[in-house]
Amino acid sequence: MGEFIDDIKDEHKTIRLYLFKLQSLESSGDWRQRELEYAKLKDVLFPHLHAEETVLFPLMANREELREKILYYIHQHSIIKKFNDELSDRSKRAYNWLAGIKTFHELIEMHIKREEPEYCRMIGFVDPERLESVHKRFLQEEIRWRKQMQDLKTKPY
Repeated sequence: MGEFIDDIKDEHKTIRLYLFKLQSLESSGDWRQRELEYAKLKDVLFPHLHAEETVLFPLMANREELREKILYYIHQHSIIKKFNDELSDRSKRAYNWLAGIKTFHELIEMHIKREEPEYCRMIGFVDPERLESVHKRFLQEEIRWRKQMQDLKTKPY
């Protein structure tokens, strides 16, 4: 169980790192660096959210004591995704994009602070004999989703 939780927490640390880097670029006029850091953030964040939603959360959704929390986390994911769509449509040169990054950071930080303490409890409901395979599926789903995101970026349309 520890390795699975450690992997998730490491991803949260990486997500936070990219958010802090983006905010540190606020006074910089280097919009290309903003685009690069934002792309790095999305490359970690969205596969992570997807793997939670497709691998981890379905295992928990039938647990009555977790159902409400899982639905809440899924709703938070939806808000994060919608806000990302809004940010993605803005120019990285615009002042309102920088203000949006602050809000995005706050949304994600709030989500991590609420979700992370529940991981031991959530993963504790997984049959110990299945835990390794669930962890492996989680990582594979992240890789698959990351590749799918990359494929979409390289499409000529």
